[in-house]
Amino acid sequence: MNRKKLKSLPLPGLIETDIPAQSEIIDKRPYGQYVRHITNITYTAQVIDETLIVDFFGKEKFLARLFLDRSDFFSLTYEGKISSAMLDNLKSLHNISGHCKAFFSIEDAASVIDRYFTNLYPENIRIYGGFPPDLEKIIRYQRTLRKRALDERHRRIKAAIDRNMLEIRPVKKDFEKWVYKNVTDHYLIYYSGQKTGICSCCGNEVSPERISHGSDCICPLCGAKLHMLRSGAFRGAGIKRSSLDSAWYIQKVSDGVVIRLFNVFGNLIKESQNAVDCKPGRINYEWCLDVKISEIGRYFINGYGTYTNGYEYGKFMQTEEYRWCRGNSYSAAAAPIFPAGEDILKKVYPEIKYIPIGDIIKGGKYNPFSLLGRCSEYPQIEYLWKMGMKKITYDILNCYQYNIEKVLNNKAKKPADFFGVSGAELKELVSLDPTLDDLNIYKQIKKYKINLTLAQVRSTAKEYGISIDKLIRCLKYQSAEKFKRYISEQTALHGDGEDVRRNITQDYADYISEAENAGYNMKDTAIINPHDLEAAHNDAEIENRIAGYVRQGEKYAVMLEKESRFS
Repeated sequence: MNRKKLKSLPLPGLIETDIPAQSEIIDKRPYGQYVRHITNITYTAQVIDETLIVDFFGKEKFLARLFLDRSDFFSLTYEGKISSAMLDNLKSLHNISGHCKAFFSIEDAASVIDRYFTNLYPENIRIYGGFPPDLEKIIRYQRTLRKRALDERHRRIKAAIDRNMLEIRPVKKDFEKWVYKNVTDHYLIYYSGQKTGICSCCGNEVSPERISHGSDCICPLCGAKLHMLRSGAFRGAGIKRSSLDSAWYIQKVSDGVVIRLFNVFGNLIKESQNAVDCKPGRINYEWCLDVKISEIGRYFINGYGTYTNGYEYGKFMQTEEYRWCRGNSYSAAAAPIFPAGEDILKKVYPEIKYIPIGDIIKGGKYNPFSLLGRCSEYPQIEYLWKMGMKKITYDILNCYQYNIEKVLNNKAKKPADFFGVSGAELKELVSLDPTLDDLNIYKQIKKYKINLTLAQVRSTAKEYGISIDKLIRCLKYQSAEKFKRYISEQTALHGDGEDVRRNITQDYADYISEAENAGYNMKDTAIINPHDLEAAHNDAEIENRIAGYVRQGEKYAVMLEKESRFS
């Protein structure tokens, strides 16, 4: 359809007709009658180069011109604008005065339209709005064209998704067994009066140290965590316990890997007819653990470690069918990873040389995207593992809760600079194999020249009942011996006992913090260790509050001064 050519066709003039612009109908009802005003719209039709052209007139003016062929349609309004709206939604025909409208065919327009649709087959769609049969054919065919275009669009979207799924292969045979043993929840079923029960994971009869309904235990044979249940506590048949877990499966594709997410549904069934077919979940003649695995996500990562496409199984909203659909991003779920994924990751990402991914992911819950992201973001962890610093490696890969950037310098090239320590201190760190939290404490010990080891700092904080951060704050300005001596003296003034000492230590740590914020001279011994801690604590609290008000006032004073310059 050549829209430019059709738009340039001359518009028709008004045609004389006996049909009035408006008419009235008296509507009689049991409770009375009223007059309905009807706007009359006339139309003519012609066919030019296999294109149906319908012109509409009303109230002595041209309203719109409709163009339609076998594959497309559009309208030209009286303002000269092109509209893609269907006939029953065309504003030029509906935004006119009058509560109702009536359409009248003139110059045999209805016959022209009927002949045009001889070999066209609109879908049988019900039309509302009081249109004559010939105009209803146009509306039905317009909707048919829209539906065909929409179906073709959906077909292309689904075809593109299905093409990316061609490389997906069935999971390995031992994947389901691994899921059953390592992912789903397990139970120990026992009977009243017995001290043994059957493990749903390994199927063996085991004897926990203490057997109690509703408690947890560890199977001594397979190591699975079991929830103990007494069989007699459940009456009737059916599902007695349900669980929902997840599992990751990594598969190699031509350009990288696809990381697949599975939902694992576990149902503990008692005396159910379906339980007979549950394999390998048969526990005994009465109980069965039925496990169903369904795939819900497929996420593609290329050979550079970049996420490319994601798909999730659900409702394709455009067609209301359940199938694979495009996802907005990858899943952030943390779940066990099938062990075979270690070899695949090492093949696709050869930069992973020393880190035993298989040992790290074994028995834990990880998100593969975070795992690969950490390996890419912190390439130094390869050498950390080789140096023997395994705990920090685990913390980084586990997305440890502490803010890593505050402890490690990721831009550094040398190991010592990476940790922010000297060469000699690095050797000491290697021998300690610290965690990220340990490293943070160690750096503060060296920074403030605290005469305690890492282990001594932890034990002292535990002994005095304060956090490590507060203890380090107290030891910044004095030795550990002076700190302990001062706490002992203050404790003796207020009584004796561990609780008193803990309260005194907490007050002292708060006092040091408030004294720092208030701007006290922290080199003065009388400030560091006041004779009357309670009075000094109260004074420091007031001074700290006043100093805060002053700082806030200075901040607003600068803001007001800037605003006054532009006022």
